[in-house]
Amino acid sequence: MIGILCSNENEEIFSEKLHNLFKSTKKETDDTIIVFTILNIDFLAKTVTGSMISGKEIELVTAPLPAVIFNFSVQLKSNCIKARKLLEDMEDVELVNNVNRFDQSMIMEILSVSETTLKYVLPYFIYDKNIDGEKLDEYRQYIGIPLKRTSISRILYKKSDNVIDTDYYEKAHSHGLRKAAIFHRKRILLEIPELVTNNDQPVVIRTYVQREYGKRWIILGRNVFPEYDFSKDVLMEKVNEVVLDVISYINNYLPTLGECFIDLLLSSDGNPYFLHLGGIGETFFELAQDEDFYKSFYKNMIKLTSYLNYA
Repeated sequence: MIGILCSNENEEIFSEKLHNLFKSTKKETDDTIIVFTILNIDFLAKTVTGSMISGKEIELVTAPLPAVIFNFSVQLKSNCIKARKLLEDMEDVELVNNVNRFDQSMIMEILSVSETTLKYVLPYFIYDKNIDGEKLDEYRQYIGIPLKRTSISRILYKKSDNVIDTDYYEKAHSHGLRKAAIFHRKRILLEIPELVTNNDQPVVIRTYVQREYGKRWIILGRNVFPEYDFSKDVLMEKVNEVVLDVISYINNYLPTLGECFIDLLLSSDGNPYFLHLGGIGETFFELAQDEDFYKSFYKNMIKLTSYLNYA
């Protein structure tokens, strides 16, 4: 049995979504899926009440707590965080992706330790208006990102010459970045080279990766924001190489990772640079991807479940 931990109050909608995506693939396997929230775990009885997904229907059941649970939730309330930590500490349960939101400065520190991945990290610092004051150089280019959020819409982009607002990015000059730092508290500021852009918007390549077994990672697919036609296959091969280098190294420090995405920026001379690491949440299953994409994701979940059950 495969356990799926979703955010509170989303069980019914999420179960229906997974049922529709996986039902054709489930006909090829005898694995069952149970979708539940952190509030529906009975830790004393080691049982869970949730939505059981079969090839034909969804059924509300109470079942033994699965030995392998894939976490697609973000827990914000203190009681839910405490319960998630209890689940994480259980000896007979493997929680894949114990968290789905990461401190990006910590990830950059990790990547800076290795010579292999250091070259993918741009110069950065944590900007705090109370400490840094006038530290920003108005003649340099920066991208500002929140410490823990990975939404493309939260990126601040500052060119040395000020530019207009766009759909994907808030554009800001130095003063704007200071105002953003006040509003969003601290931010990570990256000193950026000339970047590949579309309509004056830096292009972000978001690549989805999944662990099959052990520390073997595969690439599921990608989205590009804003849309951009990469006609050179060689460039995408380089992006894939960087993504696999990054996730393989991060996995040494975050061993519960099982599925996530990595965002890269691309310099105008074709060099990829790290921007974000994010966990795969429930919105992942709303992407406009074909059936084979989710079929591959489901089959890889089965592979990893089997590996963890016998590891």
